[in-house]
Amino acid sequence: MMNLVNLLDSESLDDVTGYTKTEHVIWTDEPYRIDFASREEIKHASTWEGPNFDYYFNKLGFRFSDDIPNSIDMGAFGCSFTAGLGLPDNYLWHNLLASELQLTSLNFGVSGASCKSIADLFLITSKHIQMKHAVFLLPSYNRMQIGIKHIKRDMMTNLSLVPGLQSELTHNYGVDVEMLYKYVPNEEQIKTFKNDIYLVDYIAKNRNIKVYFSSWDRETYNLFNNLKLKNSIVLPLWSSESKEQAESDLARDKKHPGPIHHKQWADIVMEFIK
Repeated sequence: MMNLVNLLDSESLDDVTGYTKTEHVIWTDEPYRIDFASREEIKHASTWEGPNFDYYFNKLGFRFSDDIPNSIDMGAFGCSFTAGLGLPDNYLWHNLLASELQLTSLNFGVSGASCKSIADLFLITSKHIQMKHAVFLLPSYNRMQIGIKHIKRDMMTNLSLVPGLQSELTHNYGVDVEMLYKYVPNEEQIKTFKNDIYLVDYIAKNRNIKVYFSSWDRETYNLFNNLKLKNSIVLPLWSSESKEQAESDLARDKKHPGPIHHKQWADIVMEFIK
C-alpha cells in the first residue's frame, strides 16, 4: 500500500510533489525550463505584447529558485492566478507585493489546484519553512481533490478536478469528472471547503503565521462571510474594475488576468500587510 502523507507532521518538503507534479509540471528530479505551459499560450504567442519569457520550475514543482530558505516573510498560495500561468515572474501579484514591501517570499501556487490541495500544500510547506504571512488567492470552492496512484511513480498523487471539465490529465488517469460531481452534493463540497479553511486558520495560529484569504470566485468569497476565523483576515475580492478591463487585460494565454489585474490586487493587499 502506498504511504499517505501526514499533513500535520510532514517528514519532508518533498511531500509537496504529490500535489505539484501532476499537470503543467513534468516529473523530474532536476529543475527545468519550458517556453510555454499551455496550448493556449502557444496559440496566442504571436499576439502577446509583453516581454518574452519562459517558466522555471524547481525540483519540487514550484516556480522559484532551487535555493530554498528556512524562513521567509510571505508565502503565496493559490491556483494558476498565483502560479502565474501566462505571465513572467515579475508581473505576478505576490512578487510585486514582496518587492514593494521589501519582503522575502515564495510562490507555492499550482495551476489547476483545488482549495483543498492549496490548503494541504500550506500544511506541508509551513511545517518545513517558517513564514510570517501566508496569502491565499483561492479558486472556486467546488473544485474537488481525489487521491490516485501516480501514472509513473509508486506513490499517491492528488488530482484537482474542475466541474464540467474533462481535461487531458483526468482522461489520462481514467477519471470520469462528470460522474464524480453527479454523486457529490454541493453541500458536501461546501463542508469540505469550510473544514479546510478552519484547519488552515488553526494550524497557522499554532505556527505563528498571519493568514490572509481571498478568491477570484464570488461564490467562494461569499462563503468567507459565514466563517468564524480566529487568526485570519479576509481580503477584498479579486475583481476587474470594468468589463472592458476584464476583456482587454489578459495574460499570454488570453485566458488568465494580465499585469494590470495583478498590480491592482497587489496594491490592495499591501494595505493589509503593512
